[in-house]
Amino acid sequence: MNHDILKAPTKEEALAGLFAAWTPAPVTEEVPLAESLGRVAACDITAVLMMPLGPISKMDGYAVKSQNFANGTPDPTLWVRGTDYVVADTGDDVPDAYDTVIEVEKLYPDAKGKLMFDPAFVFKQGGNIMPPGCRVMPGDLLCRKNTRITPEIKVNLALGGVYTVPVIKKAVVAFIPTGNELVPVGQVPQRGETPETNSMMTADYLRQWGAEPMLLPIVRDDRKALDAAIRNALERADIVLINGGTSKGSEDFNAGLVEETATYFAHSVRTVPGRPVGIGLIGGKPVIDVPGPIWAAWTVNDWLVRAMVCRWLGLPMEARRTVEAELTIDRPRRPDSEQFLHCELLRKGGKLTVTPLEKRSRTSVQLLDGTGLLIGPLGHCGWKAGDTVTVELTTPEECIRTEE
Repeated sequence: MNHDILKAPTKEEALAGLFAAWTPAPVTEEVPLAESLGRVAACDITAVLMMPLGPISKMDGYAVKSQNFANGTPDPTLWVRGTDYVVADTGDDVPDAYDTVIEVEKLYPDAKGKLMFDPAFVFKQGGNIMPPGCRVMPGDLLCRKNTRITPEIKVNLALGGVYTVPVIKKAVVAFIPTGNELVPVGQVPQRGETPETNSMMTADYLRQWGAEPMLLPIVRDDRKALDAAIRNALERADIVLINGGTSKGSEDFNAGLVEETATYFAHSVRTVPGRPVGIGLIGGKPVIDVPGPIWAAWTVNDWLVRAMVCRWLGLPMEARRTVEAELTIDRPRRPDSEQFLHCELLRKGGKLTVTPLEKRSRTSVQLLDGTGLLIGPLGHCGWKAGDTVTVELTTPEECIRTEE
């Protein structure tokens, strides 16, 4: 295993190495249209229906026959409903015998209920009618392959008569928490014990990205038990995440276990936190040894696990929105590593300020106040208080607090 940070790859190099070795093999499944929101189309989807099937009215009014206007504007008080005209509200089917709709503002009942024209009325043959197929025609492209299905696309599919949607089956991602100190969330920890929270965080992100989490029980730091847990997860999942045991501790077995059977293996990246990540491929399936500390796990999830789920689904990685803000404190250089710095953004005196949070003593403060991510690139020379920096938003800009 590699513990020399200067020999470790960048996260971009680590991703490139894994993706060169790993060819995802997603399969297609069909889901009801009502359950398709957020799923990813497995192929181009085209319409099977024409809509509307006949002409429809563009607005509230009366459908009439243009032949009745051949010699000028007729006297509508003599018209018979169902013969000379029919009521045609917006979206109504217009019977084939009628070819024009006159809006209610130009043709309306008088005090006796007889129709009359507005004095400024001018007849326009074919007006206010939409033709058959004006919304969708058979063969129209409704959704492109590798597109995440939105509410608008669901409407498009429904109009085109697609009620069962072919989508990419979600990657099943197993998560194995490891460590003698861990206890499940909900069990009151005793001295020396820590609630196992990374599975909860990772599962929520996996669902958000479009994967299916498989949360497995905590495994103690026992080499045989860990090896069995990894083998069991590989039989059941498409991607396996092992949490903990990535570094040089006496009970850090996981990275070594992955390396022993992997056809591809890389250890450590030049990104902190989360540097001692292990990246392997066993039986054609990625096995990632994610560091245990919360922010290390968050960082590896963000740049590596998210990228793997996107690759499975054939989607690009979505870029976060960014803002410019004034740094409130000095940040020294770290030339050997790229830095992920969780920050608090505040509006003060009409300007946006940003303060890195990693120096604060309590994780609770970092988790509560973190609203942005400041990334220091590999080899950067650090920043001084007062510098303007680019910050990625991890919460909506509207949620940034204002301090008087």
